[in-house]
Parts: sequence; C-alpha cells; structure tokens
Amino acid sequence: MKLASGLQARPFAGPSDYPLMADLINACNVADLVDERTSVAEIETNYRNLDNSDPSTDMIMVVRGAELVAYTRSAWWQETDGPRVAIVWAHVHPDVRGTGVIESLFEWAERRGREVAAGDDAPDKVFDGWADARNQPDAARVYEERGYEPTTYTADMVRGRTSRRYPNGRSPTVWS
Repeated sequence: MKLASGLQARPFAGPSDYPLMADLINACNVADLVDERTSVAEIETNYRNLDNSDPSTDMIMVVRGAELVAYTRSAWWQETDGPRVAIVWAHVHPDVRGTGVIESLFEWAERRGREVAAGDDAPDKVFDGWADARNQPDAARVYEERGYEPTTYTADMVRGRTSRRYPNGRSPTVWS
C-alpha cells in the first residue's frame, strides 16, 4: 500500500483498536459537520454483530506512530434479485486528507472485494460507496475518479432556528 511518509498500514488489532476507531470517527464527523458521535461501546456492539465481513482479513488500519489516522473494512451483501454488492468506504482523519490515503484505502477495499467475490457465482457484482459531496469532497472526488456514479441522493432537513454550522457560510432558511 502506497502511503505518505510517516504513515504505516497494519492489520486490525481487535478490541484494543475500538477506542482509536471511536476517536477517529468522531474527529471525521466533526470535520464533516455530521452531528452523530460514536462510542467504544457502540463500536464493540457493531463489531460483535458483523455479517459478511471478518475484521481479521477485511480491515486495514493506517497509523502515524500510535495514532490511528484512517481505516477501511471490506464487507458485502447480496441484493434480493440483484447484484452482489461490496462496500468501499474509509474514515480518514482531516489532518491526512489530501495525502493519497483515501485513494490507497479505496484501492485496497476494491481489491479485497474482488478477492472475496472471486469464488462467488453471482451474475452481477458491483461496488458501492457513499460520501457527502458538500462535506466530504475528497471522498466524493475519489469515488468519481474511480468511476462511481451517484445513484441516490439524500437531504438533511432543518426546521426552525439552529446553531449548526454549515460549509461555505450557508445557513438554513428559517420559517416563521
């Protein structure tokens, strides 16, 4: 895996990574203007109940010293009467965005998805990912460069006054 100087890839270390993952997810959510926060307990519950993903083989962590600065986990599902879907996503700390980390993680996740699906007889296999183009422009750009096309759009709706920060100086319309 190609990484910027000072960054190293390593495998998932198990539950001892949960606090590092929670810190990273929360730092990403703050930077991406996502109100949701996570906890070690929530991550532990999620990882105890994974389907179609084995963290010991389907995760890669990127560290700078002892600090977790990025990770991805490969997983898949089978759509009813549809394709087998492999997800491609990553959490990348704002401090290392724009250094090529997300490109390396997406490449790793796609390669892992192909490896897992190699013995599968599903007629259609696709990759799926998600990014908020407004608040995660690096991820949105990389998806687009890798040939992903938007299939679904969502909107966060606000009614009334809010103290939420919006990018580029935008603010919600206040109805009275």
